[in-house]
Amino acid sequence: MGRASKVLLIFIFLLFSSACGIPSSEDQSVQGTVKDIDQVNNRILVISDLATDDLEEDTI
Repeated sequence: MGRASKVLLIFIFLLFSSACGIPSSEDQSVQGTVKDIDQVNNRILVISDLATDDLEEDTI
C-alpha cells in the first residue's frame, strides 16, 4: 500500500468519525417551563432553572 493510499484512508476515516458526533435536530430535547406561546409564528418560549415565582414576573 502506497503512502498516498494510507493518507487517503486516514482522511476518510477521520471524515466519517467526525460526522458521527453531530446530533440531529430530531434528537434534541428541551426541559423547562413554558413561559409564552406564540400561536401566530408557531413558537414557544421555554425557560429552565427558574422558580415558579420568577416566571410570574415580566422580564426583558
